[in-house]
Amino acid sequence: MLKRGDSLISNENSIKIIGLKKTHPLFKKIEARLESLYEKSPANSLIRLKIEPRKSSYLVELKINSYNNVFNSKKASHELFQAFLLAKEDIEIQLLDWKRKRFSQELEKSITTGTYSVA
Repeated sequence: MLKRGDSLISNENSIKIIGLKKTHPLFKKIEARLESLYEKSPANSLIRLKIEPRKSSYLVELKINSYNNVFNSKKASHELFQAFLLAKEDIEIQLLDWKRKRFSQELEKSITTGTYSVA
């Protein structure tokens, strides 16, 4: 298992996985998907994945902290990768909603102030 503070990506301390050994067969698949999720996240975000084995299932908590936002999801499944994918999908929906709100507000401001230009 990884300990708190163990970083696995060159983005120094940007992505942390707790509860999954680097030697686990799914580690690389999960790592790649977290890197992809990091690219969709607000600048300077911290992604934390916590995997908690239960008697007959896995509880996965995926959390992204950024300067002004927190995106959080907890999902459970009998299969580890399934639980992870459910949490990741939930976070992606939250990120998409955040982007829609953020950029539509910026566009509205630029239109009302007359600073919007079409190339």
